[in-house]
Amino acid sequence: MIVVMQPYASESQVQHVIDRLIELGFDVHRSTGEETTVIGALGVKKEFDTGQIEGLDGVQKMSKSLGNYVGINEPPTEMFGKLMSISDNLMWRYYLLLTDLPPSKVDALKAAVAKGNQHPLDVKKALARRIVIDFHGESAAAEAQSSFEKQFQQDRLPVDIPYHHWRLHQPVKLFRLLVELRLFPSNAEAQRKIKEGAVSIADFTPGAPHWRRMDDPAMEIRPAQFIGDYVVRAGRRMVRVSFTS
Repeated sequence: MIVVMQPYASESQVQHVIDRLIELGFDVHRSTGEETTVIGALGVKKEFDTGQIEGLDGVQKMSKSLGNYVGINEPPTEMFGKLMSISDNLMWRYYLLLTDLPPSKVDALKAAVAKGNQHPLDVKKALARRIVIDFHGESAAAEAQSSFEKQFQQDRLPVDIPYHHWRLHQPVKLFRLLVELRLFPSNAEAQRKIKEGAVSIADFTPGAPHWRRMDDPAMEIRPAQFIGDYVVRAGRRMVRVSFTS
C-alpha cells in the first residue's frame, strides 16, 4: 500500500501516519520530496482491506472523488466532525477496521449500547477521538471534541447530523436538492414544504446558527452563492452539506 501525504504535511502528521501503519502490522518505507512525502507500507501481518471501508454515507466505498471520505491530513476538528456524522450501524465497522480495539471489546460495546447501558453518541465520540489521536495526537483530539460539543450541543444542533458532499458544478433547484438529500420523498412534497416555510439553511460555522428561511419553490442553489459548509433544515430533520465547485 502507498500513502501519499498532502503537500507540505507537517512532520508530526507524517509521523502519526507512520506510527499507525506500524501498529497495523506494516513495514514502513518513507520517501520525502520537496513538497510531498510518500509512505510505502509492506508486509501485512494481519488482514486489513481498505476496500472494505464504507464512506461517510455508509453506502459506497470511501473515496475522495465521491466526497464521502475522511482525509488523514484534514484538521482535527474537520476529521472529528465528519466521523460523528456516520450512522450508528456504520460506527461498529469503523471500530473494527480503523482502530486497534479487539473485536471482543467492540462486541461488548455494541451489547452495552443495545442494552441501554451506554449511549451510542458517547461511543461514537470515543471512536472519533481514537482516530483523531492516531493522526493528530491526544491534545488536538481533545480540542476537536471540545469544539464539536460546544458547537452542536450548546447551540442545540444535533451532534449526529448526516453529512453529504455535493459538487455544485451548475445551479440546482432547491426542491431537487432536498429530495437528493432524502429530506423529502418527492419533488412535489419538497415544493409544498418550501411554500409552507418549513425549509431553512444556515452556514455551518461556530456559534449559534442564523437560519434563513427558503420559501421560494423556484429557488436555485448557485455555485457563486453556496460554496462551503451549510446545515439544511426541513422541519425537525437536518443534514450538513459541503458544497464544492
